[in-house]
Amino acid sequence: DPQNVSPVPLSSDRGSLFGNDNGDTRVVSERAYEAYGSVGTLFAIVSQIGNAFASADWHLYRRTSTRDKKKRTEVLGHGFTTVWDNPNPFYTGRLFRETVQQHLDLVGEGAFVLYRVGGYVVEMWPIRPDRLHPVKHPRKFLTGYVYVGPNNEEVPLELEDVIHIKYPNPADPYRGMGPVQ
Repeated sequence: DPQNVSPVPLSSDRGSLFGNDNGDTRVVSERAYEAYGSVGTLFAIVSQIGNAFASADWHLYRRTSTRDKKKRTEVLGHGFTTVWDNPNPFYTGRLFRETVQQHLDLVGEGAFVLYRVGGYVVEMWPIRPDRLHPVKHPRKFLTGYVYVGPNNEEVPLELEDVIHIKYPNPADPYRGMGPVQ
């Protein structure tokens, strides 16, 4: 049985909640976001990738005992596809996916918070990943997140309420590194 515990320490159990971030994550991310708005070539590239990802035709399939694509069956009505296509009252599925992809390309991370009712995910909200701070643990790796809002309000988040997608960062297993960085 998996124990969900690392065999070796992955972070210090001393020091600040956010480890070695010291605000650097926000500074690097701000530069990437500023470049996106001011460098036409970067805007064109990131916009085109985000648009392609967002406009892909998405399908959900039932697992089969073999990997034969001809034997799989498509699931036409499922709660996940409903939320994937309509993540919340203010975002279309396309805008949601493009937003997350833009963050991935610019800062190497995309993140969204899940809102549940009765154990079911009913909304997904994209968030700025540079405002999301992993709560590190020396053996469990990660025990949650703290989101720091625009007014520096701290919102603790459970692991199961955050989807944090990262491009690999050789210097920090908790953070991503984007092509722009």
